[in-house]
Amino acid sequence: MPCGKREQVRVSGAIGTIDLNDCPGMGRLRGRVFDLVVVAGGRGYNFTMEGRVDRAFFLEELATVRFSPPPPNS
Repeated sequence: MPCGKREQVRVSGAIGTIDLNDCPGMGRLRGRVFDLVVVAGGRGYNFTMEGRVDRAFFLEELATVRFSPPPPNS
């Protein structure tokens, strides 16, 4: 079940949606959870982080992502 505010962010020229945004972790790490889904180049990608992370760190990691080839109109 989604929690936190849904948010759209740019990932390597594509627009993705953060659907779990600073949620309480339910796995063994028991930290915070961030989850983003994005479609680029006809493929779907899911990025999830859980643990001792925050939104700023999650966005910094997403900034390192590069899709090849880049999505059209990026």
